[in-house]
Amino acid sequence: YNDIKIVEKIIEGKSNRVEKIKAVYEYLQNNTRYVSIQLGIGGWKPFDATTVHQQKYGDCKALTFYTQSLLELIDIPSYYTLVNAGYGAEEIDMDFPSSQFNHVFLCIPDGQDTIWLECTSQTNPFGYLSDHTSDRNVLIIGKDKSYIQRTPAYTIKDNRKIGTAKLTIDEDGNTKGKFKQDYYGLEFNSAGFTYFVNQSLKEQENWIEEQLSSKSFDLENFELNIYNDPKIQGEMKSDLTSGNFASTVGKRIFIKPFFLNDSKLPKIKTENRKTDIRIRQSFLHLNEYIFDFPDGTTVEKGIENLNIENEFGNYSIQTSFEDGQYKVIRSMSLNKGIYPAEKINEFVDFLKKIEKIEKKKVVLVNE
Repeated sequence: YNDIKIVEKIIEGKSNRVEKIKAVYEYLQNNTRYVSIQLGIGGWKPFDATTVHQQKYGDCKALTFYTQSLLELIDIPSYYTLVNAGYGAEEIDMDFPSSQFNHVFLCIPDGQDTIWLECTSQTNPFGYLSDHTSDRNVLIIGKDKSYIQRTPAYTIKDNRKIGTAKLTIDEDGNTKGKFKQDYYGLEFNSAGFTYFVNQSLKEQENWIEEQLSSKSFDLENFELNIYNDPKIQGEMKSDLTSGNFASTVGKRIFIKPFFLNDSKLPKIKTENRKTDIRIRQSFLHLNEYIFDFPDGTTVEKGIENLNIENEFGNYSIQTSFEDGQYKVIRSMSLNKGIYPAEKINEFVDFLKKIEKIEKKKVVLVNE
């Protein structure tokens, strides 16, 4: 493909190299779609770039080659890159030359850094690798020689889900307010965010409701947003109303505060376990809940402040009550690693403690 006028229009007004690369990537996302033709089965040679430009679709090989061709027209070198992609994919064996790859994406050297582009995705933010291609050895195809390079790993500093919720509850238990949850790093891939952001409003509403441990809320003005920003990838937010999130008995008001967290214990085999425990990614989930109650309300039974820390991760609760406002800050992190099978009971006990705490009710009295 050699229509330089198209690329000049794409990068019009872009002053630096990274802005130009980002503009080309966003043009690709907005003007093409991915068609799955498995690497090897559909052949190793990509469609030519002109065909992709005209037809506006291609497989990973074709879309990567097309992006590479657009960048070449503005003298930005990039490299077709082979990867064994997928969550939990096996590492390639570098001592045994063979066909070990199932996907293609693009590598762009940028001074001391490297920009990686997933050319098959219409939702990935610029430079975002995801758990599909991060933290593994890949084969970069150069003009004169090819070489192995490792893609960046996302750490607990990157993988974060930060939620805030503020609700007002009256003396009859009627509740209204709003919440927002931001996704960073590999948490952007979690629970289907990248899929549902492009689905119908009804499907989005159903998915958001599934993310809430309390099923008593009605959603209003909900949104799923993606940001082409390395500091934040996704946002879920909604206004909330409910007639039964808070229950009342006489002067007492009962709530289960942790409605943004589903801490239901997964099925984990503990008896006669032979295999190691594998936590594939580190992450941090941090939530702040603020509940406003009527004047004269006091706390009869609250959640205790606590901090549980072990080799698997950390869990902490901090609470406060002032001027009718009950605040809960909840933090949970898990540490990536492989742990011996004999520690399975310790690991499950840690998760059970979290599950038990997050089933507790807060009891308030409206005097």
